Amino acid sequence: MPAEGGGPWSRADAQAAGRSILVVDDDPLVRQLLVRMLESSGYVGHTAADAAEARRLLEQEDFAAILIDVRMPGESGIDLLKHVAANCLSTAPVMVTASDDPRLVETAFQTGAYGYVVKPFRMSELLINVTNALHRRELEMRNRDYIRELEEKVARHRTLNRTIAPLDDPASAPITTEEVIGRLSGALSARDEETGNHIRRMSSLSAFLAERAGISNATPKDMRLASALHDVGKIGVPDAVLLKPGPLSAEEHEVMQRHTVIGHRMLSDSASQLLQLGASIALTHHERWDGKGYPNGLAGEDIPSEGRVTAIADVYDALTSDRVYRLALDPIDAIAYMRSGRGTHFDPDLLDLFIDTIDEVRAAEPDPAS
Repeated sequence: MPAEGGGPWSRADAQAAGRSILVVDDDPLVRQLLVRMLESSGYVGHTAADAAEARRLLEQEDFAAILIDVRMPGESGIDLLKHVAANCLSTAPVMVTASDDPRLVETAFQTGAYGYVVKPFRMSELLINVTNALHRRELEMRNRDYIRELEEKVARHRTLNRTIAPLDDPASAPITTEEVIGRLSGALSARDEETGNHIRRMSSLSAFLAERAGISNATPKDMRLASALHDVGKIGVPDAVLLKPGPLSAEEHEVMQRHTVIGHRMLSDSASQLLQLGASIALTHHERWDGKGYPNGLAGEDIPSEGRVTAIADVYDALTSDRVYRLALDPIDAIAYMRSGRGTHFDPDLLDLFIDTIDEVRAAEPDPAS
């Protein structure tokens, strides 16, 4: 069957599109007939003569559905169905058999079959069963994803509660704001070790630049502590997005961008001036000098100075650190890249100061082994 572009489906394309179906039957004529029916309706058929061959193929490839004959030499179709139901959760099993014994039908559905077709069958009957099975498969996959996301949210909520519980417990010893910051950034670091290393490096760079720029509303120590919370809102970002090893989709970018608002919401209710500073940084460190940043599209000096400082430190450290999808840039190359964002991405005066003191900047970076 042709793919959308006019050429034949490749195996990889068929798997990605959920069109790859495995036919398991000991009769070669039946296998040929089923594949012909499937491929005339846009699916890609693969065949196995018995359960043992089917198991091998299931280990090698992902199939959207599997059509299983009940009675075959060796392992029965019901035993293969048990294997699929237990180990191939993303494959929809449909039984295709000459037996219309009600007890066998009941056993098949209780074991995990999504459909049951009795030979001889009409093509429409087969395709209706396959379509219904694939629809159920899609619903169950979505349901599993939803449950997994709920479990992640519960785990993140518990982590956050453990972090801030001492603040609300009068029986607990007093806890300092610095310890709160350490707990919050530590909660985020626990999900991704590299995030913890990034926090340590960029917070030191933020403190350095704030001191050189003479930022009046925060001491270097305050900037070091508060900027460590710049990404604390990522506690609310699902692992599938936060830890994805490659580029994000447009929808995933939208999810990731919410971390600025989540972080601000987490910190802004505090009476602590230090946590208020952290809230401002969390909200504004992705704003751009030209107004094309997020979440609020602030521009120029409407962006708080602490957000403008943190933006430079954050990007510099990201560029000079290894990522799953690229190697770190040399500091000279990183600076050249950042120069291209002078007056668009970055505050031009702060960026000039950062570049003019680059040797001191590099000296200010913490020892990676520490």
